[in-house]
Amino acid sequence: MYSGTVRIPDPTHDLYALKMDIQSCYNVVVHASGQGVLIDTASPNDSLTAALTGLVGLLNTDSFVYRLTRQ
Repeated sequence: MYSGTVRIPDPTHDLYALKMDIQSCYNVVVHASGQGVLIDTASPNDSLTAALTGLVGLLNTDSFVYRLTRQ
C-alpha cells in the first residue's frame, strides 16, 4: 500500500518533491522521500518518474524508483 504527498517547489519547472509511505514489502511502514520529474508529452501517456530513499532498518536505507504513466 502506498500513500503520500507531492509538492511543487517551483512551478516553472517539472520537478516535484515527494514523500511516500510504503507498506507492502516490509514489516514496518517505510517513510521515503525524494524527487520526481514529469515527462509531459502531447499524447495522453504522460509519465512521472520518481526516485525516493527511505529507512528500512536501524542502519539500512533502500532506494525506490517508480515510473507512473497516465493512460
